[in-house]
Amino acid sequence: MVLLKWLILGLAIWLFYRLYLAPRALGGGEQSRMEKPAQPEEGEYVDYEEVD
Repeated sequence: MVLLKWLILGLAIWLFYRLYLAPRALGGGEQSRMEKPAQPEEGEYVDYEEVD
């Protein structure tokens, strides 16, 4: 019974770390992983070469 309590406590601590502390340590969590590619600024000319 004591082992079960330790397992549940360990799982709760791991979930707290995984969902709350780890994303902050990485600098924003999911948002930092899904960065948008750089878009050219308004009015900037982009030269696209034709690919055969």
